[in-house]
Amino acid sequence: METATPLTIMLIDDDQEISDATAALLSKRGYRVLHAGTGEEGLELLRSLRPDVIILDYRLPGKNGDVITDIIKSDVSTAGIPILMCTAQATLAQPLGGNPRLRKPDAYLIKPFTSAQLLEQVRLLTGG
Repeated sequence: METATPLTIMLIDDDQEISDATAALLSKRGYRVLHAGTGEEGLELLRSLRPDVIILDYRLPGKNGDVITDIIKSDVSTAGIPILMCTAQATLAQPLGGNPRLRKPDAYLIKPFTSAQLLEQVRLLTGG
């Protein structure tokens, strides 16, 4: 009997404490979690790995979440990867929030959010 391959989630967040807690939550639910501390690190990982979902913090050193989303969604090889953006800025999650010229993530979570809300968004984005 074959064991199903776990879905892979890439977590891009510079806050190590939040990243560790999120990774622990997702790992307990059977997901494989990859971590990048900056958007640039996440883009580098995407050169060789294809996660099933990307959880992306908006506020990152260097390029912010909007810019990283636009880069990912502009590349035909990564455009289909669902992105869940986490932000404390509720205006970004409104239909015309953020920079209107940039491509948008597939879903938003407004901080603070619960573990249940995070897991539900991941479930929806993975079709699970």
